Amino acid sequence: MVQTSTSRDLRRAARALAFAAVLSVIMVLAGMVAHVPARASQNQAFMPLAELQPGMKGIGKTVVEGTRIDTFNVEILGVLKGETATGDLVLVRVSGKPVEAAGGIAAGMSGSPVYVNGRLVGAIAFGFESADHFVGLVTPIEEMLKVFAAAKRPAPKVAYLSSPVRVGDRLAKRVVFARSEDDAARLAQEASDGTLVMVPVATPVMVSGASKRAFDRLSRRLKAFGLMPVQGGGGGAGSRDAPSTADLEPGSCIGVQLVRGDVSVTAIGTVTYRQGNEVLAFGHPLLGRGNANYFAAGAEVHLVVPGDIMPFKVASPLGLAGTIVQDRTHGVLVDVGRKPPSIPVTVTVRDRDTGVTRMLRADIVRDEMLSTDLAGAFALSCLDATVDRIGRGTSRVSFQVDGKGLPRPIVRDNMFYSPSDIAADSIGELIDAVATVIDNEFAEVEVTGVKADFDVEEARRTARIHHAEVTTKVAKPGDTIEVKVRLLPFRGIAETKVVEVKIPEGTPPGTLYLTVRGGGVLPADEEKDTGATTKPSQPTVAESLENLVQEFMSRERNCDIVVEFYPGEASSGGDAIPVNSQAARGEPVGGRGLGRKLDEDLPRGEEKPERAPAAAAGAGDAGLVKATLTTGYVIEGETTVEVEVEDIESGAADEADESDDSPPEG
Repeated sequence: MVQTSTSRDLRRAARALAFAAVLSVIMVLAGMVAHVPARASQNQAFMPLAELQPGMKGIGKTVVEGTRIDTFNVEILGVLKGETATGDLVLVRVSGKPVEAAGGIAAGMSGSPVYVNGRLVGAIAFGFESADHFVGLVTPIEEMLKVFAAAKRPAPKVAYLSSPVRVGDRLAKRVVFARSEDDAARLAQEASDGTLVMVPVATPVMVSGASKRAFDRLSRRLKAFGLMPVQGGGGGAGSRDAPSTADLEPGSCIGVQLVRGDVSVTAIGTVTYRQGNEVLAFGHPLLGRGNANYFAAGAEVHLVVPGDIMPFKVASPLGLAGTIVQDRTHGVLVDVGRKPPSIPVTVTVRDRDTGVTRMLRADIVRDEMLSTDLAGAFALSCLDATVDRIGRGTSRVSFQVDGKGLPRPIVRDNMFYSPSDIAADSIGELIDAVATVIDNEFAEVEVTGVKADFDVEEARRTARIHHAEVTTKVAKPGDTIEVKVRLLPFRGIAETKVVEVKIPEGTPPGTLYLTVRGGGVLPADEEKDTGATTKPSQPTVAESLENLVQEFMSRERNCDIVVEFYPGEASSGGDAIPVNSQAARGEPVGGRGLGRKLDEDLPRGEEKPERAPAAAAGAGDAGLVKATLTTGYVIEGETTVEVEVEDIESGAADEADESDDSPPEG
């Protein structure tokens, strides 16, 4: 068969395209393979466990002062065979001036690279609990390389030495791994002869710029992750966006920051291995969060503090170096040069007694388990730094929480009074707002900013509800009635506020009992049961994120006067009962002195009744009708008033009768 030149050209072109396609696939695969670190057995820069022998000598690298990397001696004592599939560990003894000056393996040395014959063996990761600090365990580099692929496996609980090793006065055959110091103490009591109890080399967390109370509060949270909080002096690490002045290379000190700015929370460790812009460190998890977005920074070591349990490094973070993108069993992975997403928080505090005003800023990590606690600790530190006292006082708090995915920002203002600790009591609602956004059940929301303003004074700005009465004793459905509320400000002159309340259409005839209380006052029956006097966070019954935000923003405020009642069922024909009333609790009604004159038992010089616009009454849960009026006080106490609701038809008939009985004109 004769082929034309045109058909031959087409077939050549098709073969060329096919070859090009195959070549491109090969090049892509080659690029993918090149990006994955070689296995330790395939890379001469690494020393696999199979080549390690007891008695081998090597070096380790770490920083014990400033940013200078020092070397120390390492002797291989043996290889521990893991009981689970997580891999083996290497038992080592360290020596040399740097570790002798530090008192042995110190907290903050986790991640220190260990080399034998110039080849990387792995990272210092575990230390001996409360004994020989010069004996430790190394996480093999072949296990750490799995962090590049985000491989997460459970940590071993027990490992066995291939041959016994003498540690101190004991011949070790078996190693048990503890999760914490308390766990280690328990295991040490239960362990048989020949068993070593090991703990991960503690990660010191330097907390700078935080008040003592904020530090204590945060410490309890961080210790749950096996971290070792250490309070530092001063503030944060300068500019929040300043680049790092230290290169992250094997042996250098690295800081993993959870808060960065005027307050700094920084975990200290050591770099183990670097490949391009990716850095492995620690040799064990920080928080074990898997995919992560923490700040990575260079760090400067000031000194190593001796300790009975374990020495630890005291260090300060330097500029931002990148993002911790993986937090896994065998270490953390840094993407150098990448800026992590974070939550900028700005807090302004004004002390009205001293005239001091401070505005402090920080970036905190986005983490569903930690962001709320970190924001609360930062806000408390700002209050403590400005008010500089612990005691009674009144605060006016306003804040805004922005988020990507929120239908609109959460904006809120409120008043708080505390007889003992106004700073601590002022941050609760802010923490609740951040938690509401992060933990909401409807959609993932990225908090993009938090701003809060606190005005604090020592004076007590509270007012007690002394008495209330309605201006009319009889009303019809659809009428708007006035409730006069007499307030007794703390050591002040009595004031009268007027709250307008509308009786809903369809309200059945009978007696309405209206509860009048402060917005933060716990219902009387709940107060009996719990002993508390202020309302806890109100549970949500929201059905959407939009509804959740609206519910939070419309919560009662401590400075509100609240008038509420259940109008009852129109078909029942019975009397409606008040919220929290004596009638609702089966008690006689009228024991609160209802119906007393407005001027009884009140101080002289009382102001005239004040009329202020009130929030419109609306139906709440299960038909609850509520009206509120905002004041300049934290409102305390409650009482009950009565209103007779007459039948509309009956009222019309009465009017007609009155019209018929009226005398003729003239």
